[in-house]
Amino acid sequence: MSGKRGQGAFEYILLLAGVLLIVILIIVILKSVVLSPANANIQGTNEILNTISQIPEVPGAWTKFSCSTPVISFLQNPTINVIYVNGVYYAFYSNETGGPTGQGNIGVLNSTNGINWTVMNDSILNPSPTGWDNNSIGVPVVIYDSNDNEFKMWYMGSNNTNVDSSWQNDPGQSIGYATSPNVSINWVKYQSNPVFFPNSTGTWDNVSIAPSMAIIKDGDTYKMWYSAKNSTGDFNTSVGYATSADGITWTRWNGTGGPVIANMISIVVLKNSVYYMSLGSLNVNFPDFVTEASTSADGITWTAPYATLTSTPGCWDSGSINQSFINSIIFTNGQYEAWYYGNNGGGGGFGYLTAPPNILTS
Repeated sequence: MSGKRGQGAFEYILLLAGVLLIVILIIVILKSVVLSPANANIQGTNEILNTISQIPEVPGAWTKFSCSTPVISFLQNPTINVIYVNGVYYAFYSNETGGPTGQGNIGVLNSTNGINWTVMNDSILNPSPTGWDNNSIGVPVVIYDSNDNEFKMWYMGSNNTNVDSSWQNDPGQSIGYATSPNVSINWVKYQSNPVFFPNSTGTWDNVSIAPSMAIIKDGDTYKMWYSAKNSTGDFNTSVGYATSADGITWTRWNGTGGPVIANMISIVVLKNSVYYMSLGSLNVNFPDFVTEASTSADGITWTAPYATLTSTPGCWDSGSINQSFINSIIFTNGQYEAWYYGNNGGGGGFGYLTAPPNILTS
């Protein structure tokens, strides 16, 4: 009797061993047939995502924030420059009647969402008592340099000797440089201003510089695209290109600066190794100014411009999108944000735009 029980126990152990062997074989088969391809697929997906992340991106279709009203309507000049630092938006603007004696000067607004704005200081930088910028300053471009822990500004200035009634008759306008450890006070002009000025007689940019400009810091290099002209009494501008190691001493591309594109520039943004330039026109024969954009891989050779924004009938910008397409464009919070000037035939203001990244496929 005990022998039969021992034989039954042995057979039971063999059965369990067989079942266990079958389970092990099933696991091995599943791992080789199912799980390994899955891991391969995951690895392949990661490779694809890594490849996609290297493809240049530009803004997709722009969405206007409001039809009823601009987000900024109290400024006198249709130029602002917006930056985003530590969760706060700052908009630097030209004030046509500011300054201690009524000349043009520069002020700054701030916002937590890019839509609701407050004046921080309407006079952060003023014309000098004497010298190259004693008449008016404006058209500021500002970056925050985290390496130096300071704000850096480049601005257009003019003096009483060369100035006339409007920009088209203002020879001698140049670019100055100023810095501040904070954003709304303590701006100090570079003692050897201007840092960039009209070229020698006979070149394409020998009369006036910077009715509009864009400056970015790409790695250790400052890059500037500036608009300029070579004759008074007209609005014909082109865009030049220059680089600098310190933001002060600039070298014109190809010895002359260009021009690299024929139109008025408003701003340049760099994302995933592609430059995106928004363009506007100063041609008075076109009341609804050109609303185009262009892209470049090197900042010098640009694609043919394509239209990206138009006026909206019945809205606050129905008259025209004026002066320039986009005054400022930044990439933050996973999207592009921009501010543009428009009007409805009367008062004007700045609208707010957003756009998703648009991966280029060609």
